[in-house]
This record gives sequence, structure tokens and C-alpha cells, in this order.
Amino acid sequence: MQSLDEYLQRGIKEIIDSHPQVIEILNEYGIGCGACDVGTCLLKDIVSLHPLSKEKEIELMERLAATL
Repeated sequence: MQSLDEYLQRGIKEIIDSHPQVIEILNEYGIGCGACDVGTCLLKDIVSLHPLSKEKEIELMERLAATL
């Protein structure tokens, strides 16, 4: 099992391909990576590209960690 830190260094499309439920979580936070044609962003960069409050950022990362 990989740690969240290892996933943070992976491309979002790669993560979505192996964990499709991530799309639903990201969509709930207004992050539409599932519809993006590029998909080269690293998971760690998603929050900086799609600004969230600190509370929402923590909540999102906790949910992703539980999923991955």
C-alpha cells in the first residue's frame, strides 16, 4: 500500500485511472480533473491550482487519503 505522500507525486490522470472514485471526491470540491484533457498535474498541485479554504483542503486530503 502506498502512502499519501507517494500519491502526491503522481499525475492526477494516473491516479484517476487506478482509483476512479477520486473523480467524485474532486467534483464535490469543484475540481473537475476528470473532464480535463491534459491531466498532467500532480496530485500535490491540485489544491494550488484550485484554491480551497484551509479547512476544505484538509477535508479533501483526508478523504483522498482514505480512498487511496
